[in-house]
Amino acid sequence: MPYHIQILVQQKKKQSEIADSIKVHKSTINRELKGSRSLSGDYVAFEAHKTCSERCKRDPYKMKSELKEQVLGCLRERYSPEQISGVLARRAGSKQISHETIYRYIYANQSTDNESIMSFLRIRHRKRYSKRGSVGKRGSIPNRIGIEPQRRPGSTSSG
Repeated sequence: MPYHIQILVQQKKKQSEIADSIKVHKSTINRELKGSRSLSGDYVAFEAHKTCSERCKRDPYKMKSELKEQVLGCLRERYSPEQISGVLARRAGSKQISHETIYRYIYANQSTDNESIMSFLRIRHRKRYSKRGSVGKRGSIPNRIGIEPQRRPGSTSSG
C-alpha cells in the first residue's frame, strides 16, 4: 500500500483522490504523508514502511528508563503487577502505571530479554489471549431443535 501512495503522490494526485483510490479516509492519507517524509521532503514508501516497523517495536509509552527499572526491581522482589501499580501510586513524585501496562510489557518482552521476566511472576501463563472477537460458547446449545413452525410438504400457508 505505501508504494501505491508513493506512485500517486509522484503523479501529483490530491490527498482526497489518493484516499478514494485506496478506500481510506483522507485524514489517514494526510497523517501518513506528514509522518513519513524523507530528509528531502518527499514521500518514500520504503522509508515509511521502515519508520512504521520501528514504531511498532517500541516499549509501551510509560515504560521507560527509571520507571522500567523500578518495575523490574519490584518484580524481582516478587511483587505482583497489581501491587507494583499500588506502590508506585503512593510514592511521591513517581509516575503512575496500571497493572495492565505492566502485564503488557512482561508478555511483549518475554522472548527478548536475557533475564526472563516471566519467572518473576507468581502465576505464569504460557500465552495470553485477547477476549475480543472470540465467539462465546456459553450461549450455544449443541444439537438444538428449533421451535419454529415446520412447513409440511404439500401445505400452503395463508397469511
